[in-house]
Amino acid sequence: MVALTNNNLTRLIKDDKGDVIVEATILFPIIIMIFAAFVMLATYMPVRGNVQRAAQYAASIISVQESDTWIKFDKDQLKQQWLEKSELPNVYAQALGAIFETSHERSEKQGVAETIVKAILDNGIVSNNGEITDIDCEVKNYVIYKEIVVTVEYEVQMPLKLSFIGFDNKYTVSESATAIVTDGDGFVRNIDMLTDFVNYLNKKYNLKLDKLSECLGKVFEFMGI
Repeated sequence: MVALTNNNLTRLIKDDKGDVIVEATILFPIIIMIFAAFVMLATYMPVRGNVQRAAQYAASIISVQESDTWIKFDKDQLKQQWLEKSELPNVYAQALGAIFETSHERSEKQGVAETIVKAILDNGIVSNNGEITDIDCEVKNYVIYKEIVVTVEYEVQMPLKLSFIGFDNKYTVSESATAIVTDGDGFVRNIDMLTDFVNYLNKKYNLKLDKLSECLGKVFEFMGI
């Protein structure tokens, strides 16, 4: 065995030739992970914005169509159009439709949502790297008002294969948008219909609602309503 002298020991302590390799071994995986995160962020943000825009636009178009009975979305021409008077739905059917929605009406709204979302995403800035996996149009009816909720799921293909560090080659972006249907004309129309119906019952069965309305009027006057 060769005994270490003080000079040899000093040179061994000061020898840093392998430090670069050790540091690179430690830092290289971290750098790759950071790079992968930046790549995913660079693809995720524009995709998320585009999917959100498509969902919001679809919900807004459907809510306008529901709010104003004179406007309808043309799926073939991808634009809104004014309806002729003869094309307007029956007043009573429209009033009932505000409460009871048929399967045909649901499928029509679903079709409009799918048409709008596909038109926007198929021509988006990242259309070549993804595909639509699900489009759902839900109507939440609260009688006084309704909510149109459109949910879109979009699967995106990563531009780089990073499976060797545990990153999936695909990821899904899911976005929902809500638009409120506030049909003031429909509300006034329904109240008028209800008033006419109550007056009809009052006259036919002599319910004496006039005296009740007078009593309610005095109560409201006393309460300052």
